[in-house]
Amino acid sequence: MEVSKDRLIELRNDVEVLLLNAQEFKERFKKDAINWGDLHCFATRYCIDNEGEGAYMIEISECDPSCGELKRYIIESLKEKYGDNIEVYTEW
Repeated sequence: MEVSKDRLIELRNDVEVLLLNAQEFKERFKKDAINWGDLHCFATRYCIDNEGEGAYMIEISECDPSCGELKRYIIESLKEKYGDNIEVYTEW
């Protein structure tokens, strides 16, 4: 599957909206260490593994790499539009 640059930009913009929305219910993410002031999606990619399976990869800055609840929220929110093959990476 070929994914256009426009599609990846659209994905990044969708993630940015989700991150803004998440700030409205921070209590859900109280176990995740997040810097809400600088939280952003800094990269989106579409990768093919050695078995030919593709996945969207989303990189989010300013939160702990183990932010499980935030990752689940992003993946679940994007499934309908982008499918099941979504991976989210978080980093400081």
